[in-house]
Amino acid sequence: MPLYKVLADLFPIVNTEILDPLNRALNYWIDVERVTKARQVYDRIETINALVANMTDFSLTPSKIMLRLDLY
Repeated sequence: MPLYKVLADLFPIVNTEILDPLNRALNYWIDVERVTKARQVYDRIETINALVANMTDFSLTPSKIMLRLDLY
């Protein structure tokens, strides 16, 4: 990037034609990566919450036993 900045000082068109699109593309992919990681964390939290919710319910009925057998 420093080389491009020096070129942009010498030739202003480099800034509009190369640096701006490059920065926009870089920012886009950084945002995509952040959203992907946030979604993965959210999915893990939802899975853990569902497991904890099932662990605290200790009352067993025949339908719950069948449901739990289906999960395994």
